[in-house]
Amino acid sequence: MNDLNLDLANLYEDYETIGYHGHVIEVINDILKTKKFTQSNGNWCYAGKGVYFFDNDLSVTERWCERARKYKEYGIVKVDIKAYNIIDLDNNVHYNKIEKFARLINERYKSLSNKKELDTKLLFDYIYNYIKYDLVKFTTKIKGKGARIIKTHIFRNSVILCVRNHRCISNVRKVKEVKR
Repeated sequence: MNDLNLDLANLYEDYETIGYHGHVIEVINDILKTKKFTQSNGNWCYAGKGVYFFDNDLSVTERWCERARKYKEYGIVKVDIKAYNIIDLDNNVHYNKIEKFARLINERYKSLSNKKELDTKLLFDYIYNYIKYDLVKFTTKIKGKGARIIKTHIFRNSVILCVRNHRCISNVRKVKEVKR
């Protein structure tokens, strides 16, 4: 591992925000009852294992529930997030360090597996085994009907937080429930 030179020193920043998480009503009610979230771990997990939140944006959370996930009935919770060790992919210094490391590890991954490239989920899961960060912050395009302005290349972008450290999440409260 040392020969890969994971230069992530001084990568961390303190970060406080509000996060919104949408899901089917049963899952939201369970979250409200237990005050605990289940980490996502599917192949779609852009930043590895974690609990995914939209950063301080209720409207995009609604849009994600309705258009991207196509939930007929759903709920949304609002939480406070306070993290000390973050990887912020919207920060050029953070992004460049992660990109450099990804290129190095991808070459090794391709030689050890049958896959063509390392995906981002595996990359962040691997990084987390090396350094214990609280969350990954990144901006992405949300797909689904109404995600762009007519037939232009103007899309709604959203800041997403993948929280690995559950201790960063507090003050869980319901903000919306949609039943049809």
